[in-house]
Amino acid sequence: FLKIGNLGMNSLSTLPAAICAIFPMLTFGTANLLTMIVSIIILMLLTHKIKAEYFLCFISSIIYSIFLDLTVICIPWQTNHLVSRILLFVFGMLLVSLGIYFQKETALPSTPFNLVCKELAIFKQKSFTDLKAGLDISFVSITLILEVFTKNYEIVGIGTVICALFVSRLIKLYQAAAVF
Repeated sequence: FLKIGNLGMNSLSTLPAAICAIFPMLTFGTANLLTMIVSIIILMLLTHKIKAEYFLCFISSIIYSIFLDLTVICIPWQTNHLVSRILLFVFGMLLVSLGIYFQKETALPSTPFNLVCKELAIFKQKSFTDLKAGLDISFVSITLILEVFTKNYEIVGIGTVICALFVSRLIKLYQAAAVF
């Protein structure tokens, strides 16, 4: 929905999109998979831990990456109607944040991006949503630097900034709602 709305993608997808811009022979799913693998390696280096869960998330990463590429193939269109774009973006952002919330709250294998946030939150004794917001801002910042380097200014949009600022807040809202 974020891709179809074309107002900007979620924060964690910006870096793989920038990698695709630098290496056009890579698919978006492959760039996501590579970014996820590097994220898990960095997590292991930071925490000095290797857990079975880290390796299980590679399976979800492969599935996620395949579905990304299939989505690009199956839904190649975008809309130019502004109201439709905004509605698709809002719906997409709500689904992204809800998906992250459910991944965080279950014992099922997570995608590496969410696992990194979850594990670093435990390791640093910080809140998941604060670390998620920091990771979102880091990915967008790195992508902005790569955009300047490649002179490709089509990745970070207003929707990306909105996602970076509000996805973590939506997750907090879901957490608060779950308490009731």
